[in-house]
Amino acid sequence: MFLKRCERRKGGKKHTYWVLVESYRTPRGSRHRVVARTDIVRIFVDVPEIDASYVVRGTKATVRIHALDDLDLSSGVTCTSWALNVKSRTLRAEIDLRNPDARLVPGMYAYGNVLIERPKARVLPRAAIVEQGNQQVCFLYQNGKVAKTPVQFGVSDGTWVEMLKKRVGDTWAEFDGSEQVALGDLANMSDGQTVRVDSEKLTRISIDSQNVDSPCPFPFADRAGAVPIHGNLALDAGRFR
Repeated sequence: MFLKRCERRKGGKKHTYWVLVESYRTPRGSRHRVVARTDIVRIFVDVPEIDASYVVRGTKATVRIHALDDLDLSSGVTCTSWALNVKSRTLRAEIDLRNPDARLVPGMYAYGNVLIERPKARVLPRAAIVEQGNQQVCFLYQNGKVAKTPVQFGVSDGTWVEMLKKRVGDTWAEFDGSEQVALGDLANMSDGQTVRVDSEKLTRISIDSQNVDSPCPFPFADRAGAVPIHGNLALDAGRFR
C-alpha cells in the first residue's frame, strides 16, 4: 500500500487530498484500487450508559490529540450504534475529523468531550447531593429543619447536576424552583434534624442542632455538560471505497 495525492474541483475551488492505494495482480497485470481516503478520519468513542440517551447524530464534540501537541479539533457526532454494548453498557459513537494534511494517522490516541446541552434545566451544586442508604438524596430546608429527600438527576458536568424529580410521600414530583437546599456537612445530617442557617461562618450550637450554609434557592439556568470520552483514530475504509 502507498499514499497518493489527488486533486478535485468542487464549487469552483481545487481541493487536495490523500488516498490510501492498494496494489493487486490480475490476469491483465498489476492494478491499483483506492482503499480509503485519508482527508477524513473517524474516532470511535464509548459513551457511558447514563449519558447515552443525550448523544445523537449532530451532537457537538471536541477532540484533543495529545501526540500532535494537544491539538484541539471541533466536530460533531456522525452516527451512533443506537444499542448499548451488553458487556460494557456503553454507546458506540463515531466522530469524523477533517484531515487535509494527513497529520492524523490510524491508531493515534485521542481525548474527546461530547457537549450535552440541556436548556432551561434546573440544577444543583454536586456538593448538595449525598448518597445515603443506596439512595441519592438532598436536604430541603423547611421551617428550621431539613427533610431528607430522595432525588432523580440527569446529566452532570462534575460541578452542577441536573435535577429531574424529588420523592414526595409515595410519588415522584417535579421540582418547582421554590425549593431551598442545604449545603454543609451532609454526610452526618439526618432527616428532621434542626439546623441553624449561617450565611457567613459556622458556629457551635447545641448537640441536637447542626449548622449549615445558607440554603440556596433552586437555580434555573441553561447548562451544558461535557462528557469525557476517549478512543482511537481509524480510517473508515468501507465508506470511502
